[in-house]
Amino acid sequence: MIIFNFMLTVTILRREINNNEQFRTWFQEHKVFCIFIAFCSLGNLNILHVLNCKFNYMDIFDAKLSSTAEKKIIHASVISLIIGDIPRFYLLTYINLNSEFSAIPMTSLFLTLLVLFFGFFYRLYESMIRNYENPTIQELVISKKQFSEA
Repeated sequence: MIIFNFMLTVTILRREINNNEQFRTWFQEHKVFCIFIAFCSLGNLNILHVLNCKFNYMDIFDAKLSSTAEKKIIHASVISLIIGDIPRFYLLTYINLNSEFSAIPMTSLFLTLLVLFFGFFYRLYESMIRNYENPTIQELVISKKQFSEA
């Protein structure tokens, strides 16, 4: 999973730096923070949302991610749920049913169930509540440039 998250994190951030002028200028000012968040996202790709969460109206939390990048983060987190969390839940259920009671596997099973539960509802919230249908003017300009270059 770490390799999968690493590849997606690098791909998303690289495309944002290359195609999104607002993100590029933000990145120039906050390189260390962005690299730290990218490192933290190796465990969970949703951490990339910290870049544009606008926490306390601070500039460091106000990266202008494009809606395309946000969609990719959400889609990658769904893939991560399917590839990583669901098989882990299956294996822990199998281990707990076919062995004597042990606190560590049972706790791990419970925590994995919580991750699945909250992950499912978080992804449902992200896909329904956030407004991803309206691209920004900047995205339209970039898409037009890329179209004319191709």
